[in-house]
Amino acid sequence: MNAIAENLRGRAAATREVEFAVNNSKENKTMFVIKRVAIGDGERGLLYKNRRFERVLVPGVYRLWDAFGALEVRSFDITRPDFIGKDVDALIERLGAELELTFALADIGIEEVGLVSKSGKLEDVLAPGMRKLYWKDLVFVTIDKVSLGDSLQVPEAVSKRVVTLNTKMLKDPLVRSDLSYTTLAQDPLRQFL
Repeated sequence: MNAIAENLRGRAAATREVEFAVNNSKENKTMFVIKRVAIGDGERGLLYKNRRFERVLVPGVYRLWDAFGALEVRSFDITRPDFIGKDVDALIERLGAELELTFALADIGIEEVGLVSKSGKLEDVLAPGMRKLYWKDLVFVTIDKVSLGDSLQVPEAVSKRVVTLNTKMLKDPLVRSDLSYTTLAQDPLRQFL
């Protein structure tokens, strides 16, 4: 099962392999494998062939003909909609118009800030120039782009929502320690500077 990569969240796709040996005059080599891959209801799989993205696997059981161990399946838990992976740009390019069937794309301009809401609750603020993917289906994700304009300030209504989010973030030890509630109340986007 070395062709199956572990999920970035520590889970692997459920697989079973059936091997076929080809009799060569010098030695027996396993050349063909049928892989059985099971993708659960709260998961999605990405199928790669020779380390190149092929397609998205939705919940179900797949039997994949894997000649020479060229296939790899990565499964992802979509209960957390943030896509964690290093191949975001490759996925955007390869999926093209089909991207919006599987992912929500947050492509924030250099003079914009992105407000990410999950199931109607503000969960994250994206800095100018960010590009991020979110899984669709299980959790409803919306991305609102707010223009900063010439003054680099957001409207007051948006600022109040960001302050609420930042009070949650201050409790997180990973947030910069030089930020305080009063600083964030005056300038909620200071954390991105």
